[in-house]
Amino acid sequence: MAIRLYTYVGDVSEDQYDFLMDNLEEEWAEDRDFFLNKDMIDGLATKGADATLVQMLRDALANKEEIEILLADTDEMEFVEEEEDDEDE
Repeated sequence: MAIRLYTYVGDVSEDQYDFLMDNLEEEWAEDRDFFLNKDMIDGLATKGADATLVQMLRDALANKEEIEILLADTDEMEFVEEEEDDEDE
């Protein structure tokens, strides 16, 4: 699984992914993109987010006020890419 900020941010474990899905607000059932700011990342840390995950998100935020992240299951992405390749043939 990976977090993408329209560029690669980093890989997350299944536990980290589940933590994010449990603690970020989904607008609909299949929603996987989320806006984050410093306060939200601090809140995730307070709720017990893994230190590595928190640092990855802080690094991605850098000096921006807000970022949009896309949580992407790379296993699913590879499957979708393979299907698209098969359709092109």
